[in-house]
Amino acid sequence: MKFRILKTTIVSTFLLVSGLAEAGLISHNNYSLNTDTNIITNNGTEWLQWDVTIGESISSALGTYASEGWMLASNSQMAGLFSDFGWGSSVQEDGHIYTRGTFSARTDDSSMDKFIELFGTTTNSRCRERSGAGGFTCSRISSFYGSDLDDDGYYKAVYISSDYVYCRDGCRNNEDEAQIASDYYANVSYVSSEAGIALVRVVEVPAPSTVLIFALGLMGLAARRFKK
Repeated sequence: MKFRILKTTIVSTFLLVSGLAEAGLISHNNYSLNTDTNIITNNGTEWLQWDVTIGESISSALGTYASEGWMLASNSQMAGLFSDFGWGSSVQEDGHIYTRGTFSARTDDSSMDKFIELFGTTTNSRCRERSGAGGFTCSRISSFYGSDLDDDGYYKAVYISSDYVYCRDGCRNNEDEAQIASDYYANVSYVSSEAGIALVRVVEVPAPSTVLIFALGLMGLAARRFKK
């Protein structure tokens, strides 16, 4: 009987811990997406997936989410995000960064691919299939963010693309890229069907050992009962 109690406790504890650890999570570069909430977490900072706010302006997105603690991502927060994925260590307040990745045929394992898996896909409309490219899937994600530092009414934009094809001056090979455009033409009321709004919020980081301590406590109590 006592052994059965101990066994039940151990199994229940295992299910509790594993259930919390595997609750729809996708992780890359210390960023974890909870697919149930559409929230990406990194060291106390949360990002809302960009495809959640497709078709919203900066004003409407803040009107919807500000009451829950969300705010427009700052220049420094986006610079930190780019740095974490290896696309540049800093972005000036009115700076511009452009990083072109290495395209590997029939693979989807670049840092841009991983970023898109976390933050979502906002558009495929500008993606083109190049003849002989092998039918690769082109994905792109875009968002508006930052500050109107020069008071001209315009904010910043960011683009991350996977297997993108350029045909402006003749088609080039598929490429992965990450780009920040400073002083984009988007104002607070601008709406795009191909871009979301980069929203972040800072949350208190819970003690990582809380669940584990609780689980060990249960197992300890069960073990003491078993000994008696």
